[in-house]
Amino acid sequence: MGLYDKTPVYLRMQELIRLVYSLSTHVSREYKYTLMQDIKRDVMNLTRYVFRANTADDKRPHLDQLAEEFEFVRMELRLCFDLRLFGIEKQAQIIRLLDDIGRQINGWRKSCK
Repeated sequence: MGLYDKTPVYLRMQELIRLVYSLSTHVSREYKYTLMQDIKRDVMNLTRYVFRANTADDKRPHLDQLAEEFEFVRMELRLCFDLRLFGIEKQAQIIRLLDDIGRQINGWRKSCK
């Protein structure tokens, strides 16, 4: 069992969490206590799935759940883009993080087949 908090995917998720939390303070009240609260909770939960996958003997079910929840977070953030809650630079930063995290999750899943 490796240290989950040293894995590259976990470290990139921490970057995403910090970014989401910092951006949530700048959105309108209408979205701050609804959509952004949900996104913050869901992004935090992703780290739980990383921990479970890293510590389990059979990683596959946890990695599948991680991939599913990650896609849900991606959809939530896409909605934020559509609603223009973030500036273009922040959107680009989020997209780069999401692409990197997605590639790492998929690579981890492929290695456990």
